[in-house]
Amino acid sequence: MHKFSPHDAFKNYLLEGNSISVFEAMVLFAVQSPRGDILRLKREGFLIGKRRIPMVQVLARLNKIAVCIPPKNLPVKEILITEYWIKK
Repeated sequence: MHKFSPHDAFKNYLLEGNSISVFEAMVLFAVQSPRGDILRLKREGFLIGKRRIPMVQVLARLNKIAVCIPPKNLPVKEILITEYWIKK
């Protein structure tokens, strides 16, 4: 019997057409090494896209599912985070 792992959840989320950041992968799916999982997907033959986006976008996306409140003095509009997706 195969147990559903954080890697499985992460991979399925991407296969559904979603984009995700390392921060979201850790918070939503308890993926301990998101960059390692991205590398694993590349080795499986998936083409992975990436781009830098403001942290405020990641927080808005995350807050649709969970509550994540950054410190008030954190410049979330200036901090850039890399998001990844599977290219089709």
